[in-house]
Amino acid sequence: MPIVLVSFTTMFAILQTSVNKGFYSGMQLAIGISLSDILLMSLCYFGLIQYIQDRTFQIIIGFVGTAFILFYGIYTLRIGYDRSSAQYLIDSMKTEGYLLDDVWQGENLAPVIREFEGILKDGDFKIASNNLLKAHFLNVALKHNLETRKFRPVKIEQRARIDGFVSVIDAMTVRQKYYSEIGEMLKNAG
Repeated sequence: MPIVLVSFTTMFAILQTSVNKGFYSGMQLAIGISLSDILLMSLCYFGLIQYIQDRTFQIIIGFVGTAFILFYGIYTLRIGYDRSSAQYLIDSMKTEGYLLDDVWQGENLAPVIREFEGILKDGDFKIASNNLLKAHFLNVALKHNLETRKFRPVKIEQRARIDGFVSVIDAMTVRQKYYSEIGEMLKNAG
């Protein structure tokens, strides 16, 4: 289980960095993580496993790693998620201390999608060169309910992937819900 959690948090950090700072910053982080993994595997291979298994050494490495992450400004304020996916991962993340927020999927997201539409039209959302996210955005259609005047995101075809779009809407929902609490931390300085 720790390997899955580390992989997920690493992936999330890379995605968050790519979205916030661009493809090349995300690539640099991914290369740095890969190099540190290679270094760690080399240390294990050459007989230093006894140090790595030592609890004191693990705590020191944990603090050093956390300092690097905080130094580079990679931290997560809150994570929005869809309750229907990967409950074991959600439970593990809660155990690790992540602040998670369940986002109900469906027509209730219409106000957030309208706000996001305005952000897109104003040019304030940057996909950069993230082709996967672009593909997910292009796979989305909005299914309108004429009675309630609301809508929800749907796939344009059954096999299409829209997870990236839904993740952005989940993040926007959490942003909207907690803006008074964390809004200042979300503002870009530059």
